[in-house]
Amino acid sequence: AQSHLQRLVLVDVDLLIRPKDEMKEYTKAALLRSLMTLAAEGNTHVFLLSSERRDLLLQWLGDLQGLEHVGLAAEDGYYYKWPGSPSNRWDVRQHVTAEWKEVANVMMQQYMERTTGTLIESDKVACITWHYGTAHTDWARMQSKELMNQLKDTLEHLPVEVLIGKSFLKVRHQEVHKGALVGHILSHYGLRGGVDFILCLGDDSLDAGLFTLLKDFHNNQDSAQPLSLFACTVGKQPSVATHCLYTLEEAHELICGLSLQTKRNQGAKPQAPRSGSSKPIRMVSTMLELSGMS
Repeated sequence: AQSHLQRLVLVDVDLLIRPKDEMKEYTKAALLRSLMTLAAEGNTHVFLLSSERRDLLLQWLGDLQGLEHVGLAAEDGYYYKWPGSPSNRWDVRQHVTAEWKEVANVMMQQYMERTTGTLIESDKVACITWHYGTAHTDWARMQSKELMNQLKDTLEHLPVEVLIGKSFLKVRHQEVHKGALVGHILSHYGLRGGVDFILCLGDDSLDAGLFTLLKDFHNNQDSAQPLSLFACTVGKQPSVATHCLYTLEEAHELICGLSLQTKRNQGAKPQAPRSGSSKPIRMVSTMLELSGMS
């Protein structure tokens, strides 16, 4: 491996906080420990990205050993901290005004009252969300589309965007999202020699903007400084990501393979492919080879 190799690892930890049924608690804990090991190695910069509030994110991470070595982002990147900073030292990239939230909240309240089983999440600085996952499906979808159109018309001249997900409708301030923060992170390390390898793990449909930003960054990279990019969804859903890992176990395997310390502890012995998973195993092996660490 090259001694100067600098790697950036971005993980949307919301895929661990709000897991799919098949994602085991043990695997989540093991993956986090492996990320801490990786972050302690001098050539790797690890960032854990989340939509959760700062207090909830830190509460979920608990007393994880090595947390000071990783970068953190809360509320989709409105708050963030750099690797090496204490977990109570957060930066803010931009300040936002709140008048648009008051308007959106009034409109969402009207739809919450007429749609049983819905709720409004309004305790984040740069966004407000109407959740309708537990409501009657067809009625809630119809209401969400109607509300989305009304919000877009009403907030048209304000610096916000309206997004619809599988079971929620969100209004957020422009440029407060994970992709914007990652752009800032890339600029930060670009001024310090750049990175040679980027791995991004996510599974949310809202991560599409993040994956697109990374692909554009990769395509515009100076050919004199080669860059390996692996933007991966964890799950089988279609995505603009370049790769797909089917399970958290495979994500864990990849992170372990990137860790020099883990490889030393294991004697660098390759693990036998599990039955029924030869395709993702080959893909993981390719990532490790191209990362310069295999």
